[in-house]
Amino acid sequence: MIAYIVMTGSLPPDVCGVGDYSEALVRSLQAGGSIAKTYYAKDWSFTSLFRHVSRLRKYEAGVLNIQYPTQGFGWSMVPVLLSLLIKPRRSVITLHEFSRRSPKAKCASYLFFLFSDWFIFTTPNERDFCCRIAPWIRGRSSVIPLASNIPLKSGEIRDIDIAYFGHIRPDKGLEEFIAVIDSIRHKSIFNVNVIGQTVPGFEEYSERIIAELKSVGANVILNQPNERAAELLSRTKVALLPFPDGVTLRRGTALASMGNGALLITRAAAENSEFDKVCIALPAKNKIGPVLLQVLDHYGDFETVRSAGQDFARSFSWSAIALSYIDVLKKVDSRFHKNS
Repeated sequence: MIAYIVMTGSLPPDVCGVGDYSEALVRSLQAGGSIAKTYYAKDWSFTSLFRHVSRLRKYEAGVLNIQYPTQGFGWSMVPVLLSLLIKPRRSVITLHEFSRRSPKAKCASYLFFLFSDWFIFTTPNERDFCCRIAPWIRGRSSVIPLASNIPLKSGEIRDIDIAYFGHIRPDKGLEEFIAVIDSIRHKSIFNVNVIGQTVPGFEEYSERIIAELKSVGANVILNQPNERAAELLSRTKVALLPFPDGVTLRRGTALASMGNGALLITRAAAENSEFDKVCIALPAKNKIGPVLLQVLDHYGDFETVRSAGQDFARSFSWSAIALSYIDVLKKVDSRFHKNS
């Protein structure tokens, strides 16, 4: 059996979706009988590089899986260098984001393509984007979709009309969420929950946006445990998540909302054909407000979409993700021994 290390710069209670993913992955791998350990640290400064090398070499594991990027890694080049320095151990990089990162961040991530043995992406489009600029990785990369990082519950009573769920930080669609709520709040009676997590480094933004949310009548509920967040979503009729770049399989908050039974209203993305019949995904030029009012007034008419969304989100499980990781690790191990 192949043993491996999952390396991450963030883990709960750190506020980072990739940190949540890393914890859930290791837990699922271990539950399936695999030998997996987490490697987590807070110091990723350059002076820590050889300390990490020394510690990693003490692990009896054939594969190092680096979950990248994370809030904890920040701008550090240490994770990239470790993918080279841990040889002959194989390195597998789970690249959660590349196409939308800054040019500086892309340059850092690009170095992985030169050193690492295999790459895991969470959407086909993200993989295709990277393969266009680093075509040699096409034959040593794969796609493993996300699953919800929070529990999935079945609520019988939906007494929350509208909810936002996710991090309180820029580029999450919160400005449009506020604009939509403000545009309809005098046209209908409804309640609004914002189930959010504040993120270190964005305190000034959080303070301002939370004040704006409260000014349009939102009930702001911050930093809840996963069980509590799931329970609130299971009581929600509509999850309004207007992602600026549109909904994709990278959006764990969308899967969590749908999986807990909320009808998702969001923005469409060029790559979101999977979401066509499982949520209401509107083009950027369309106004969400009128559609949201229609949904609230005739909620039962959208049961087919809501139910399809719940089934769709629940089709992505952590046990399936763990099995896909094991298949990748076997493939990498086989290629290594074939070439050695």
